[in-house]
Amino acid sequence: MDNQNPMTNGGMPQNATPPQDQTNYNQAPMSSNVVVQPGTPDIPPENAQDPNMVNVQTQSIVESAREEAEKELEQVKAYNDEMLRRERAAEAANTAKRTGLTIFGIILGIAVVVITIWLVVNSVILAQGPADPGEKPPEADPDELSVIDGYKCTTTNCEKVVDLPDGRIIIRDTNYYIYDLEEREAILTTIENRDYHAITPFYWGERLLAELDPESDPSAIYNISENHATTGYNYDAIYHDIEDEIYKDQKHVLGKMIIVKGSGSYRFIDLTTGNEIVRGSNKVFTHGNFYFGYEAGNEIRAYTGTGKQFKTAKENERLYVKDKYVVYLNDKDSFEVYDEQGAKMGPKDNLCTTLRKINRKTLRSTLDKDNSYYNIKH
Repeated sequence: MDNQNPMTNGGMPQNATPPQDQTNYNQAPMSSNVVVQPGTPDIPPENAQDPNMVNVQTQSIVESAREEAEKELEQVKAYNDEMLRRERAAEAANTAKRTGLTIFGIILGIAVVVITIWLVVNSVILAQGPADPGEKPPEADPDELSVIDGYKCTTTNCEKVVDLPDGRIIIRDTNYYIYDLEEREAILTTIENRDYHAITPFYWGERLLAELDPESDPSAIYNISENHATTGYNYDAIYHDIEDEIYKDQKHVLGKMIIVKGSGSYRFIDLTTGNEIVRGSNKVFTHGNFYFGYEAGNEIRAYTGTGKQFKTAKENERLYVKDKYVVYLNDKDSFEVYDEQGAKMGPKDNLCTTLRKINRKTLRSTLDKDNSYYNIKH
């Protein structure tokens, strides 16, 4: 068959053309690996690189270089800052050191000056020699000191002040002492160490007291039995005679209360506390558990046992003490009743009920005649 390719019996073609390089038929031509700038004359356009790609690569290279430079600048700046910090720290340390040395030098200089002055002063004192023995204060010779009723004085101004009614004496030496002649014992007092016009002891009930009368100031009361001051120096007169007219109808205060006068008014003094209870410009009086101060204008003021004022009776008014109550009558003989605390009693109180049963016209005369009602007279 003329149109068929002759083949061998094995199916292989006869007189076959030698095979060609398969790459020439099956592969596209390979691009060059060399980067060629656009416009190069010998390089076909299809083999030239994209211009945009070239710009991107160039920009990346520039940015990398810039970042590297910035990092180097930051490192240089950090280094410079550290060096500056170290320089400042060293400078501060040197300044502190110089300041410390300056202060030390000043202190040392002051110390040298003080020591120099001390040496100079002592040198002058030594150069003057010891003081003249005649300039020394006289020393008491123990053999020349007095002995008073067995009490051995320690100063040349030692003296007995007064004999006490209990057999002891008061001595003034370095201070005021109470000296027991039998026990040969001196007890230091709290009597102020000053000159007195007189120290007058007296018994007031069971208490042994003394009036301390300075040369010019007001007097005070001292409790010798208990060895302490009862009052301050506040009083011009202390009434320590129970037979004095001022204690008329109130001798029951003996040993508990005492009347004094100071700054133009009379006062009751509680000897246990030393406190003033009441005062009155003309007189003070007590009956039962109540106190009364007599003032100018024939006025009487009523006080409780603690010194609380609760009522005033004028010239034409009356005050009566009835057991634990005070009855007040005004100038029209209307009455009021007060208890020991100074509280006004209500109309239903027993005493108020009793008084209402008495005719007002005869109320005053009735109370004056009834001995159970003590009349606080003007």
